[in-house]
Amino acid sequence: MIRGILFAFGFCVLFQSCDFKGLTSSKKVDSLFLGIYLGMPAKEFYDHCWELNRQKLVVHGPTNQNVEYLMKDELDYPVYMRFYPYFYKDKIYQMPVTFTYDRWAPWARDYHANVLLEKLIPMLEKWYGPGFKSKVDPRKGKVYARIDGHRRMTLMVKDEQFVQMVITHIDMEKEFQKEVDELKARGE
Repeated sequence: MIRGILFAFGFCVLFQSCDFKGLTSSKKVDSLFLGIYLGMPAKEFYDHCWELNRQKLVVHGPTNQNVEYLMKDELDYPVYMRFYPYFYKDKIYQMPVTFTYDRWAPWARDYHANVLLEKLIPMLEKWYGPGFKSKVDPRKGKVYARIDGHRRMTLMVKDEQFVQMVITHIDMEKEFQKEVDELKARGE
């Protein structure tokens, strides 16, 4: 729980510090990928992933702590997409996702995360529509962001191997942050 709070807060601070302007929208958008959506109840998420696994579309990730989807045809080379949501009030409010080439190796610079990040943006614009904006953060490098409705997406290079994407339900995040602030004020 604490790890989730710190991760969510860190991305929130990074996103706000990057000061993306003009990314707001009034429409309600909750779709993520593979039939998963923001606000999806936890039981429905687990049942859905079980069904995707039964269909051999996903497996458990290398540490048994995430779901792994191998994107075979979406990009120039196969890419692993690994994800596992954070729940608030038993519903998905945030979905951290990592991407890495299946051919990644420290010496294979063509398969490093900075190369992958630039190739992911056109693919994600096919999935979600155009509108990703970029900004250079002094600490994190190039950061891409998109907001449509109450869904915010941010992408950046996590390290040489991984691109990190976080998709957040903005309204649920505000409610969650308010609850965290109230707990802090009470000293809990």
